[in-house]
Amino acid sequence: MKQVLLGCSLLCLVFYSCSKSDVSKPAERPPLVTQPGTADGSAVSKKITSAGGSISSSDGRITVKIPAGALTEEETITVQPISKELEFGLGKAYRITPHTIHFSRPITISFKYQEEEIRNTLPEFLAIGFQDTTGAWRAVHEPRLDKNTRTVEVSTTHFSDWGFFPTLYISPADARLEPGQSLELTVMGTVDPEDILLPNPDGSPMTDPFKVVDETVKGWQYNGAGSLSGNGARAAYKAPPAVPSQNPEAVMAEIKFPRPGKFYLVANITILSDLHIDYLQVNETEVNIPGTQYESRLMIYGNFGNDPGAGKRHVKINGSPLNIIYWTPKLIVCDIYSQGPLSSGAVEVQSNAKKDTKILNEWRVDLEYAKIESPGGALTRKFTLMLRLRGDANGYIKEGEQNMIPYSDLNKSSKALINISSGSFSNPVSLEACGTYTVKWDAVTDVEVARVPYSSHQGLGGRIEFTPTGVRLKIRFESPAVLRSTRTFVPCRGMTSTQVVMEPLLFQGFHEEEIFLRFSGSGTGASILADEMPTIPRTGVASGLYFDVTDLNPDAYYTTLKWKEEKPKYQ
Repeated sequence: MKQVLLGCSLLCLVFYSCSKSDVSKPAERPPLVTQPGTADGSAVSKKITSAGGSISSSDGRITVKIPAGALTEEETITVQPISKELEFGLGKAYRITPHTIHFSRPITISFKYQEEEIRNTLPEFLAIGFQDTTGAWRAVHEPRLDKNTRTVEVSTTHFSDWGFFPTLYISPADARLEPGQSLELTVMGTVDPEDILLPNPDGSPMTDPFKVVDETVKGWQYNGAGSLSGNGARAAYKAPPAVPSQNPEAVMAEIKFPRPGKFYLVANITILSDLHIDYLQVNETEVNIPGTQYESRLMIYGNFGNDPGAGKRHVKINGSPLNIIYWTPKLIVCDIYSQGPLSSGAVEVQSNAKKDTKILNEWRVDLEYAKIESPGGALTRKFTLMLRLRGDANGYIKEGEQNMIPYSDLNKSSKALINISSGSFSNPVSLEACGTYTVKWDAVTDVEVARVPYSSHQGLGGRIEFTPTGVRLKIRFESPAVLRSTRTFVPCRGMTSTQVVMEPLLFQGFHEEEIFLRFSGSGTGASILADEMPTIPRTGVASGLYFDVTDLNPDAYYTTLKWKEEKPKYQ
C-alpha cells in the first residue's frame, strides 16, 4: 500500500505506557513553547480562488493544497521559510498566512524529506506540527506517509507556523569516538504515543524530548569488537580498542510496531584513528597580508595532535605539498590554489608515521536564468551563471565546534555567460498614446562576465556556505551594458521617434535571495540535485512597450531560475 496512516501505526505504543516508572507523566511535562521563527528565505505568494489550487515554498520543501470549495472568495496565500526554533525539527519551519483565514473544507499540508536527514529515525515516525498563538507546539493527528515520493502530509483547517519532526528517534544518530571510548544511546520521543491517537482536531501537545518508556524498545543489536549493554530505552556502548575493519559500526534499537516486518533505529558510530580528517572547507576569498599573497585557503578539521614540527609532518593534495599556515590539534590551515590540478582532489595529512586522506571535491553547476518580457518570449533576457564549488559532502564539523569561516566568495573561475537571441515585438495602441510601439533587441553572443568579490556591485559575486545537506548561495549579478535595445514609436499622427539604449543584465527576482543546492546524500559521490526556484510571476514587460491596461496580461511575463543535476568531479 502506498500510503501509511502513521497515527494508527503507533497504536501499539499506547500499550507500552503502562509502565512509566522511569519517565514523568505527560501532565508533569509542560508543553513545548518557543519564540516564533524569523524570516529565513524568500516568500512565495499566490492568489487562490474557490476553485482551489496549490502553493509551494521557495525551496519546494512544503506544499499547501487547497481543494475546491475550501475558500468562498479569492485569497492571497503566502508561504515564508522561517528559522527553526524547534530544536529537534527537520530543516526550517514555514509561516503560512493569513493566519485568520477560514476554510470550509480541510486542506492538505505536506513536507518532503531526504533519507540523509532522517538517519536518527524512520519514515514511519515522521510527523508534522504547528505553533499555536501561545507559542506552544502541537502535533497534528494521523500523518500520511508516501515513501515513493518521500512526503508526509496532514489535513488541517487553519494556517499557522508549521514544522516537521520525528516522534521517535535515537540519540545520537552519528557519533565519532576514539578507540575504547564509551557512549550512552537513548531512544527519545517528542509526543506521547497515547496523546497522538486522541480525537483532537487541535493536535497533541509536544514537549521537550524525553526518554520513551522501556517497553517501546524490543531490544538492542550490535555485532562488533566493542561491547553493548542494552536496558530498555537506553544502551551503553564501548568502542573497540582499535579501529575496526568495518567502520562506522552500527548499533540498532528494535522498535515494537504493529505491522509485519522489523523496525530499527540505527546509530552509526565511527571509530577514529589517532590522526584523522573530519571535514574540509575552502575559503575562496582572496586576501593579501603584508609579505604574503594567496589565492585561497584550505581548512582541515579533525584530530591531528600537537605540531611535530617541520620535517615531521606534511599536508599534500594529489601528492604535492601545500604550504601550512598553522597547525593546531583540531585545525590545520593551508594555502591552496584556486584553479588547476592542485585545487581539488585527495588531501593527505601526515604527522610522524600516522596519516589520513580525504577528498576535497568540486561541482560545476550552471544556474540558468530567463526573464520573459514579451508575449511569446521573443524578448527574453537569458544568461547562465557557471559556478565552480569546492567543498566536502562527506561529513561535517563535530557538534559544538564552529566553522573557521561562516561563508566564502565564489571560486574565481566562476563566471556568467550571456546568450540572448535577437527578437522584436510590436504593440499597437489605440487609446491615449495612439500608435505602434516596437522594441527590437540585437543578439548577444557568448559574452562572459567575470567573478568579482561579493562586496562588488558589478560583475558576478556570490556568498557560499556548505552545510551537511547542501550548499547555500546568495548571488549578486550586474553585467556591463551589453544588450542593445532599439525602441520605436510610430504615432497615429506625427513623426516616428527612435531611441537606442544599451542595457545591463541584472539578477532580478533572485538578487541576494537564498538559493539552496541540495546534495543527493552524503559521501564522496554525492551529486547536487536538479532543482529550480519557484517561478516569479508578473515580472513586467520590456522597456518601451507601453501597453494599454486593457491589453496587458501580467501572467505573460515571468522569471525562472533552474539547474540540472551535477555529479562531483571525484566519485
